[in-house]
Amino acid sequence: MKQKTNQVSKAVLDGIVERDILGIRPEDIDYLLDSSKDIDEYVSTAEKSNDESRKQRLRCDLQDINLSGYNSLFVSIEFSKKCSLTMDELEPINEVLSQVKEDVPITWSVGTDNSLGNSVSVSIFGDRAM
Repeated sequence: MKQKTNQVSKAVLDGIVERDILGIRPEDIDYLLDSSKDIDEYVSTAEKSNDESRKQRLRCDLQDINLSGYNSLFVSIEFSKKCSLTMDELEPINEVLSQVKEDVPITWSVGTDNSLGNSVSVSIFGDRAM
């Protein structure tokens, strides 16, 4: 699901920091909060179920995202300690990121949020080239 924003909300970023996300630097937060940026946000929250794996749900949610034309990307992945992320669940994320030019910087953030239960949450924030 794509959400159009002029900037990422401080509440979202505070939540990322509070949940002990790894790999987020203060300058990443400043960058995402910069109101002069034209930022798009894509979010997928995939839950493990009997009918469909999280990998299949992520692939379905992310398949129509077009990431061409961005100056930079910030990818945040969250999951609960109860149902951790598996390597094969990274596959759909890597597939969508493979369309990005090699010179576009991608900042990754991975952390836990026990309120997610059996779900994994993937957020991709893109700064559109002007």
